[in-house]
Amino acid sequence: MSWLTYVGTMIVLWGLIAVLGGAVAVYSLMAWRSQHRRALLLLGSGVLLLSVVPAVMWLGLYAVTDDLYATSMYCAGVMVAGFALILGSVQLRSA
Repeated sequence: MSWLTYVGTMIVLWGLIAVLGGAVAVYSLMAWRSQHRRALLLLGSGVLLLSVVPAVMWLGLYAVTDDLYATSMYCAGVMVAGFALILGSVQLRSA
């Protein structure tokens, strides 16, 4: 597989992740607005940090730096924060 094909595939995949994750996050945040439950706010924010933010970061950082390793590491750090928020929402809901 050529380098250009790899980058094109990654752009399509990150785009799908952003669209699907954004839809889940919007529904979670709409539920939070109507129910005012902190667990739904944490869930929606966590899904945003797992999908939309890393996708935008990946595309932006790759366009600026052209370094796939550093770009992927920054995105992984944001995704860790997203998982932490989702874990917090599960713990809050089960308490």
